[in-house]
Amino acid sequence: MVKSFNQKRPNFNQFRSLFLVVIAENLDQDAENYSNWLLCGDERERTLLLAKFRDRLVQEYNMGEDLEIQPQQINLDGTLESVITQLFHKFSTMSLVEHINESILGDYKGKYNNDSDN
Repeated sequence: MVKSFNQKRPNFNQFRSLFLVVIAENLDQDAENYSNWLLCGDERERTLLLAKFRDRLVQEYNMGEDLEIQPQQINLDGTLESVITQLFHKFSTMSLVEHINESILGDYKGKYNNDSDN
């Protein structure tokens, strides 16, 4: 049986909190000190921050391993909130597609197994 979509993924506040924790842990400062994402380091450092966040998301929620780090997120000239919102939108869309695929596969397997019993 497919797990409930809402039970296995973080909500926006959990996602945001985790992102800010990763920033604070890796920059040795409270993330609130960074009004602009570009102030969180150079392109390489921001790429590493996003990779560490993705790894933490996998560790905490067993989700997000397919979350691709793209140049528009790395080089976004905006607030941390903008980066978080974009990442959450992408993550949520990927999670929904994964849930739909799991549901379809589960229905297919159930139908296939029932047909083979006859």
